[in-house]
Amino acid sequence: LVLGIMLGRVHGIVEAPFKVFHLNTQEKVVALTFDDGPHEPFTGQVLDILHRYQIKATFFLIGQKMLAHPGLVHRIHKAGHVVGNHSYSHKHYRGLTNKEILLDLAQSQKIFKHLLGRYPEYCRPPYGQINDRVLNTLKPYFKNIVLWDVDRSEEHTSELQSPCNLVCRLLL
Repeated sequence: LVLGIMLGRVHGIVEAPFKVFHLNTQEKVVALTFDDGPHEPFTGQVLDILHRYQIKATFFLIGQKMLAHPGLVHRIHKAGHVVGNHSYSHKHYRGLTNKEILLDLAQSQKIFKHLLGRYPEYCRPPYGQINDRVLNTLKPYFKNIVLWDVDRSEEHTSELQSPCNLVCRLLL
């Protein structure tokens, strides 16, 4: 499970207005996003923690994993979290043709529709890899492409040695 965090900042950045990197707010807020799931047991554990602290998050789900864990998909949705499309197979979209991207997305969109009765409004391309061609391919199908500005995998840097340091950096 990959955690991405989007910060609320005074100088938010929204490009094109379709591609979102930051929230444009003066409030000190954090948008928690989780990618590459659902995973067992991790997604269930994350859901338990979010429930305990009454926190909502966004889960960018992979179609293949949704098929393997439909109960977790229902649990995410039932708890009121936002779901977004993170592809069917988690391939690098910049290396695929437009047709291959659309076929991959169509597979996962069908799964969302089947399991949740609707299509997601948001998409996060695998690995956050996006260029103008990929963006233009995705644009007709989603309200926004959501990326991130803090990646938990950066924790190896001295600034993000602990979760406490990460939270302090984000909110103070």
